Amino acid sequence: MKMRKMCGLFVCAMAFLWSMQAHAANVFLPGNGSRAMGKASAVVASGDGEYAMFFNPANLSRLRGFGIRIDSYWSYQSLTFERQAEGSTTFEPSVKKSDPVWVPFVALTFGTAKLGPGEFGVSAFWYGPHGRSVKFPEEEGTCEQPQNPETDGVAYTCDPMPKPGAQRFSMIYTSSPLLYGGIGAAYAMSFAGFKVRAGATFKLASLFVEQKLALIAASSLYRPTQDPSAAEVLMKASGSGIYFTGDVGLTVETPGGFSIGASFFFPATAQISGSLDIQAGSLFGGLAKVFGNQIDMVVPFPGIFRAGVAWQRHNLSIEASLVMELWGEAQQSIDVLPKDIVIRTGGEDNKLGKVEIAQVLRNSISLRVGAEYNLMKMFLFRLGFLYESGSTVEERLTPGTMDYPEKIGLSAGISYQIPVVGLRLDVSAIHFLTKEYNVTNSKILPADVSPDNLKNSDNIGPVANGKYTYGVTVIAVGLRGNWGEGAKK
Repeated sequence: MKMRKMCGLFVCAMAFLWSMQAHAANVFLPGNGSRAMGKASAVVASGDGEYAMFFNPANLSRLRGFGIRIDSYWSYQSLTFERQAEGSTTFEPSVKKSDPVWVPFVALTFGTAKLGPGEFGVSAFWYGPHGRSVKFPEEEGTCEQPQNPETDGVAYTCDPMPKPGAQRFSMIYTSSPLLYGGIGAAYAMSFAGFKVRAGATFKLASLFVEQKLALIAASSLYRPTQDPSAAEVLMKASGSGIYFTGDVGLTVETPGGFSIGASFFFPATAQISGSLDIQAGSLFGGLAKVFGNQIDMVVPFPGIFRAGVAWQRHNLSIEASLVMELWGEAQQSIDVLPKDIVIRTGGEDNKLGKVEIAQVLRNSISLRVGAEYNLMKMFLFRLGFLYESGSTVEERLTPGTMDYPEKIGLSAGISYQIPVVGLRLDVSAIHFLTKEYNVTNSKILPADVSPDNLKNSDNIGPVANGKYTYGVTVIAVGLRGNWGEGAKK
C-alpha cells in the first residue's frame, strides 16, 4: 500500500478545513467599538481616537487628557445547514449550535495638544477574542484507547463510530479565539491650514485552535446516501501560537471640514504548535496503526487596507469608507509540518513530511457609510449601512464556514455624556439581513484517507450541497472615562 499518500491526506484534510476558520474574514465580526459600530464602523477618517488602534492609528493624535475605555460586544451568528446528498431528493437538517461571541475591549489612553509644535496621543490596548465556538449535533459511539500506545499506536478504535450528523465528512466542532494586545502612538502637525496626522501600532496576537472533523477512511464502503460509519475516521486537532503584526495610518484634515484617512494592517504569519487525536472505525484500526500526534502549522494572514472620507460641520459628521481584505499570496497555501507522525501498516512505517495546503479564499471588499449627530453635547445619535463581500464563494461553502459570500447590515447607536463625572455610555447594534444559499455546484469533496486498494472514485460525491441560511446580530455596550486638560466633556 502507498501509505505515504494516505498519511499526507490525514493532515491535508485537517489543515484544509482548519484554514477556512482562522481569520476574521471567515469569523465575521464588524469591527471593535460600541461607538464605531453605530456608524457601521465608518470611522477611518473621522474616528476620535478611542478605536483608532483598530481602524486608523493616525487618529490617536486626537486624544486629549487621560482616558480609559471598557467595551464589550456580543455577536449572535446563526447557521442552518440542510444537506442534500448526491443522488438524493431529500434534505438532512443540521442546526448549528453556536454560543454568542463575546469580544471585550480595554484601552488606556493619553493625549495632548501641546507636545512640541503638534499634537500627540498614545494608547495601550487589548481586545478579542476574534473567534467563536461552534458545535454540530453528534451521536456518541464506543471508542477505546490502545492499552499499549508504544506498540499499538495512539489512535482510538471505535465500534460503532460516533455519528456527526447531516454534515458528515465535514466540521463537527470548531473553536478559534484570536486575542490582540499592543501599543499605538500618533502625532499631528499643521501645514498651511491642513492638519496631517500619522500613527502606528504594534500588536501581539495569540491564536488558539480546537477542531473536530470527519474523514473517509475506506472509500469502497462509502456511499453518499448510506450510513458510512464503518468507513470513516474522526480527527480532533488542537494547537496554539503567537505572532506579531501592526498598523500604520494617515489622516489629512482640510479647512473645509473634510478629512481623508487611510490605514494598512500588515499581513502576518502564525506559527501554531498542536496535536492530533484520532478515532477510527474497526476496519481502519485493523489495517493501520498511528504513532505520534504532534504537528506544527505555518498559517498566513492577509493584509487589510482601510480608507475613508469624512465631512464634519457643527454637530454633524458623515463618513464613507472602504475596507479591503487582501489575501494575495496568503491565499495560496499553508504549511503543515508533522513532528514524527508515523502510520504503520504490516511491517512498513511511513513518516509524514511537509504538506502544503492550498487555500480557497479570495479578496473581499466592504463599503460602509455612517453618520453621527451631537445633540446639546450630551447625546450622540448614530446610523450606518454596511455591505461586504465574503472571502468564500458559494461552491466552497461548508457547514464549517464561518463567513458567507455577501452581507448587508444596518446599524444604530446612542451615547450619553454623564454630566460632571467625565463618563460616557455608548450602546450600539448592527443587524445583517438573513441570507439563504441553495448550493447545487459544490466543489467540496469528503477528505479521503483510504489506503489505495480501498479507494473508489465512483463512490465519492460532494458533501456540501444543500441549503445554507445565515444571520448575524451584534450588540455593543461601552463606557469611556476622560479626564484632564483638553478632555472631552
